[in-house]
Amino acid sequence: MRLSHMGLLPTSFLLLLAGGLGAGCHRTDRVNQTKGVTMEQRINDAPALLPDLADRAQFVFVGKVLQLGPSPGFVSGEVPAYQTVKLHAEQVLKGDLAPLGEIAVQILILQGRRFVGRDAASIPALDPTMLHPDARLLVYAQPACSGFRALPDERAIELLK
Repeated sequence: MRLSHMGLLPTSFLLLLAGGLGAGCHRTDRVNQTKGVTMEQRINDAPALLPDLADRAQFVFVGKVLQLGPSPGFVSGEVPAYQTVKLHAEQVLKGDLAPLGEIAVQILILQGRRFVGRDAASIPALDPTMLHPDARLLVYAQPACSGFRALPDERAIELLK
């Protein structure tokens, strides 16, 4: 008997679990313990972190933009629009990400936010003049099925020098 039929969990919650925890979403292939590296060593020469975001994020890392994924093709509304950025992870400040290398980060696209411009169809998308290849980003993120998802806070993506 399903828990939703007993009145313990709403069906929408069960659907969220089924979609969010299905095959391919478990990230043990990229998330491992970093042995022999202290937190102090990890944050040496690192950018200053925002404590409220660092507390909410499972991962905080610095990465260099490799490529912007395609525009989401629609405007965020009842369904959020995300655009993927491929990064080369250079430094992990929180969480255990091993090995470092190419990762995908989904960024929420909301009109009026930093880094959001318009694509060829005038739909909000990440601005390629700001998030160009070799731009360095500080990212506050959670694991997602296809890599990572930046926190929905506008400050969760910071352009570094």
